[in-house]
Amino acid sequence: MVSLFDFRFRLFLVPFCIGLSISCGDATPEEFLVEDLRILNIKTEPPELALFVAPKDGALELKPDALPAPDLRPLEVSVLAAHPDLDAALQFDWIRCAPGLNSIPCEGNERVRLSELPGNTLRFSPVEILLQELTEQGANSNLASGFNSDPRELLSGLIANVNVEVKVIQAGQAVDTPVLEGKKRIVLFEPRLVAQTILTARDLDPSQIPQVEGIELPSLCTNTGEAQILRLFDYLENRTANRNPIIERIDVGILTRTDSSTVTLTSTTVLTVSPGQTISIEPILNEDAPEKYQVIDGNCELLDFDEDPTFSWFTNAGDFRSRRTRSEDPLNIYSAPELAELTADETKIRIFMVVRDGRGGSDHRSLDLLVVR
Repeated sequence: MVSLFDFRFRLFLVPFCIGLSISCGDATPEEFLVEDLRILNIKTEPPELALFVAPKDGALELKPDALPAPDLRPLEVSVLAAHPDLDAALQFDWIRCAPGLNSIPCEGNERVRLSELPGNTLRFSPVEILLQELTEQGANSNLASGFNSDPRELLSGLIANVNVEVKVIQAGQAVDTPVLEGKKRIVLFEPRLVAQTILTARDLDPSQIPQVEGIELPSLCTNTGEAQILRLFDYLENRTANRNPIIERIDVGILTRTDSSTVTLTSTTVLTVSPGQTISIEPILNEDAPEKYQVIDGNCELLDFDEDPTFSWFTNAGDFRSRRTRSEDPLNIYSAPELAELTADETKIRIFMVVRDGRGGSDHRSLDLLVVR
C-alpha cells in the first residue's frame, strides 16, 4: 500500500515551501507615505493553479502509476513598486530558489533567474518548473527531508514561491533602500491529490503515521465517517478556484463648496487640484467580489468563510482619512498637500490602491494628481 507521505513525495520529490492556502496573503506594508523604495503588491493571475489538467467529468480518481497530464498553463505575476521620485527608473529581476520554488533568502540553495527581461511582469509555469526538477532529480530520489511542516496542510493546498528583486537604476531623489526583494506565494491546489490524501489516510492506523519531530500530528481523516467523506468529495468535485478581486474603475469626487461632481478616472487621467483640496476616491470592485469559499481543516471538517477584501492606500505626498478601507465601504478621502508644503508651482502626486482578499488574491491600481499652486 502506498502511504500518505510516500504518495506525496512520489509526486513532489523537490522540496518547496508548504503552507495553508487560507493564510497565503503576503504582508501589507504599514506606512502609507512612500519615502523609500517600496514593494506595495505582487499579483498573480490566476491566484491559484491546479497540478493536472481538469477531467471533463470532474472525477477525483488519481492513479500514482498513471498520472493525468500536467497543467502547464502560464501564470502571470506583476509587481507594483513605488519610489518617492515618480519618474525613477527601476529594474525587476525575477528569481527562484532552486531546487523547486523555495522562498528567499536562498539559504543553501541556488538563485536562478526566471527571465532575462527586466520587466515588472513575468509569465511562467510553476508546474513545468517542478516537473523539470523531478526529471533532473530522478523519480526514485528521496527528498522527504524537505518536508518540515504540518501534514494537515496537504488538505488545503501546497505553496510555491516566486521572488522578485527591485533595483533603482536612476532617480532624481536618493533613497535608503536602492535594492529590495519581495516574494509572492502561489497556491497549488489539486482536488484529486487532496481526495487521494483523504482516502490513503483513512486506510492508515494513527500509529502508522510517520512522526515528524516537533509536530503533533492530527488524525488526518483516520476517524472520518462515510457521510463526511461524501460531503468532502462533493466539495472537491464542485470547488471553484480562487479568483482575484478586480478594481474595475475609480470614481473621484471633487469636494468643494460649489461643486460635488464625480468623475470616473482611467489609467491615463491626471486630475488637477489645488493645495489642500480634498477629494473622494472610491475604487469599484467586480460584481463577483467578495467570494464565499470553504477549506478542509486538519480533522477533515469543512469550514465556511467569506472573503473580506481590504484596500490599502499609499501616496508620495498628502494624506488619507483612512489608511485602509473595506470592500463594503471602499470610499476614502484624500487631502492634497497644503501650500506651505509645496516647493514647486506644480507637484505630481500618485495615489496607489491595493486590494487583497485574504487568501492570495489581489489587484492594484493607481491614479495621478497634479497640485497647482
